[in-house]
Amino acid sequence: MLAHLRLAQVVDGAQSVTIPVSANRLSPATPSPNQEQATRWIQRQTVTLTPAALIIDGRRYVAPAGLGAITIGPLTTPHTLAIQAGATPVRLWAVSLLASPPASARVIPHSVALSTASVADGLRISTTIDVLNPDSGPLVVALELWDRRQGTFFGRYGLRFWPAATTQSATVAIDLATGAPVAFGAAGEPLPLGVQQGAALPGSYTARLWVGADQRALLTPVDLFAFTIDRAGGITLDWVAQYPLMTARIDRPLQSLAAQFGDDMLLRGYDLLADRVVAGNTLAITLWWQALRGNLDERSIMLHLRNDRDELITDADGPPAAGGRPTSLWQAGEVIIDDRRLAIPADLPPGRYWLVVGSYRWPSLELVPLRDASEPVWRIPIEIIAPDDA
Repeated sequence: MLAHLRLAQVVDGAQSVTIPVSANRLSPATPSPNQEQATRWIQRQTVTLTPAALIIDGRRYVAPAGLGAITIGPLTTPHTLAIQAGATPVRLWAVSLLASPPASARVIPHSVALSTASVADGLRISTTIDVLNPDSGPLVVALELWDRRQGTFFGRYGLRFWPAATTQSATVAIDLATGAPVAFGAAGEPLPLGVQQGAALPGSYTARLWVGADQRALLTPVDLFAFTIDRAGGITLDWVAQYPLMTARIDRPLQSLAAQFGDDMLLRGYDLLADRVVAGNTLAITLWWQALRGNLDERSIMLHLRNDRDELITDADGPPAAGGRPTSLWQAGEVIIDDRRLAIPADLPPGRYWLVVGSYRWPSLELVPLRDASEPVWRIPIEIIAPDDA
């Protein structure tokens, strides 16, 4: 790669984008003074929810659904690249200048494409979210309503999107007067919605779209609408917004590992935001698994809390992704995001403990051992503290 330019620009049939290209530079507006002739290739990253046409230098290409890469060339610099979309809008996410890649069009794996728009009907705000999540997940999408200046929480409304080959659509409608929410799919069917309700106190509130695994955001949050509650309780809607064709990669845990269990599943890492937990609270951890091949037998994931004598304190065993992505459905190369909650006993003495991660076949309970290790499980140290020490 010789140069890289981030665009994040939506184009459709009514507009085009031109990018001057020199031997070692990309410019978003003006040509480079470098007029050296060189043979180069251009790779464009695009985001779209369905396959869409792009006209690049007069030739037609098809941008694949999701986060895709289109490589064109060879071309001789200096050159001005002309890009136009067809009837379906496409977000031009980035462009790279390369020395010698092959021509290709491909989907970038373990990525998600989404589009969202909020509309108002009085004080009822409906936010529609379209998600293409073909090969990773599950994905959590939530609306968080805060007055960030005062730290006042109005509510959080969350949906879970499982992997699917086609675009999934969901709408979250919130009555600002009551805080009452409802979620429904494209055909009007009700959807399960996780709700944390706050208080409707006076303030200036903004609804922010949060996308990620349960433990962390994978996409920079965007603001969807804003409203004000005055001291008398009156509510005024300030504005609503739309965000077409965003993307995020969802294949990278905070703590990276390469722990292989058996010959067909890899623990790529985990997200654990705190290594100290108060007795009586719930510990949240996200495990990132990858299938090394497809069509595994049925397995359960082990998550134990054990003491230094290796005695079991409590566990959160169960199928991956709360049963939404059983191992029998895994495909080779797929990344599975596995959120788990472990209730810590309130009377547990403070001290050092272990989170023990493993896998076993179901229903035989035969352990799938960790390879090239002194024991068949992976251990994560954790400290339990008393409530008074929190």
